Amino acid sequence: MVLSEPPEVLDQARLQAAQLAVHGFRVLAVAGAERLQWSLPAAEAENGLSLLGLIAISDPPKATAATTLAGRPLARPCPPSWAGQILWINLLTHGLTGVAMGAEPASPEAMRRPPRPPGQHILAAGVWQRLLILAAAVTAFSLIAGIGARSMGLPWQSVLFLSLLGAQLGVALGLRARLLTTQNLSLPAAVAASALLAMAALHLPALQSLLDAQPVGRAGIGLAAAAALAAFAAARLLRGAFHRKA
Repeated sequence: MVLSEPPEVLDQARLQAAQLAVHGFRVLAVAGAERLQWSLPAAEAENGLSLLGLIAISDPPKATAATTLAGRPLARPCPPSWAGQILWINLLTHGLTGVAMGAEPASPEAMRRPPRPPGQHILAAGVWQRLLILAAAVTAFSLIAGIGARSMGLPWQSVLFLSLLGAQLGVALGLRARLLTTQNLSLPAAVAASALLAMAALHLPALQSLLDAQPVGRAGIGLAAAAALAAFAAARLLRGAFHRKA
């Protein structure tokens, strides 16, 4: 036993410590004993101690605590269901569709372009600008669909989920060098499979429970399809403008 006090004394000390803690104090218990040897093993030195008392430590809040607490609603964690939806989107876009994009045939103009300088950054030559524009377009089209769904009384979270996935799939098709080529049928197949799995998340009970999703109806599907088509058109226009500039 660390403390040699009777059980009733220890119970009283615990009660006093709990009462102090309720009032916001940090409580330290102080114990001691007389030892004839200085070099006792730790296991022996910390046994048979007598409780000397309790120390209550006041830790007043800082002046900035009120501002920090007032700003807590702005830093709320992402709900688990939203995190699940984001992971589902990443699984479909970066998994199925991303792998299929790696099998895309080379552009017919690839051998006619001059080589890039060896020291050029991988995001140079307009690449980072295209990334920002496409990311902004996907975000804007998805948010517009979600806001529209909310104004129509639809389950806007599920519409936003479907729109964000559809917009990314639209970009994947819109960036193809040859839109209707048959040399890589895995890409349109992956896009179609991803779309079906997205719809499954809205209708299959197991996925509904896991992702907190629900059917969105024809109007919700229409909003998501509009976001996907808008993102597809933006990708096609941006790709054409980039290559004309190059």
